[in-house]
Amino acid sequence: MKLALHKIFPQWESMERNLKEEIKEYSYIRRFHSSQLFVIEGEKCNSFYVVLEGSVKVFKTSELGKEITIYNVSPMESCLLTSFSIVNNQPFIANAQALKHTLLLLFPKNKVLDWLNRYESWREFYLNSCSSQLFSLISKIESLVFQRVDERIANFLASAVSSRVNSLQMTHSEVAREVGTAREVVSRILKEFENEDLIRLSRGKIEIINPERLSVHGKLYPFAG
Repeated sequence: MKLALHKIFPQWESMERNLKEEIKEYSYIRRFHSSQLFVIEGEKCNSFYVVLEGSVKVFKTSELGKEITIYNVSPMESCLLTSFSIVNNQPFIANAQALKHTLLLLFPKNKVLDWLNRYESWREFYLNSCSSQLFSLISKIESLVFQRVDERIANFLASAVSSRVNSLQMTHSEVAREVGTAREVVSRILKEFENEDLIRLSRGKIEIINPERLSVHGKLYPFAG
């Protein structure tokens, strides 16, 4: 697979020549199948990664088995908690799972730390990656604290569709994990949305009929997945 490194590194042309050569030499690609768990809470992070294709879910699970999604990592994004784990030499405090067939570009931990010490452009890239994910995480915390559950669900549904895709292949339990509430609450609110002609429900599928009205319903904060 030929990588377009300038898409991953916006400052690629101005990066130090030695750094670019080392990135090409030491980075590597791994493919993960849908639902594959590839980092478990408590493990050490041996690699920093950027998602090339697919998506990664970072989540926590309670002792009672309740799960909540912290955030999702989309193409050309990296994982905030992985970045912190590497720099602080601490275990990963969550779990990471491929949501679909996913391709990652990985960088060995020892090289990441070495480049942070030696190259200004790598420090800039690393910090920018962290700040982008941190902003999304803060937005999600704000939504959990300040939004009603129905607003969070409306925002999540409206944010998850596009002009080309107007449906989600998700169960009510999966939506509940994304927005941080119980499945029963999600089922009740989705039924209300269906009665208002905002969505159409079928087994394992949610079709968005009126994304504009959903966006208005979830009016306080954009959903940060």
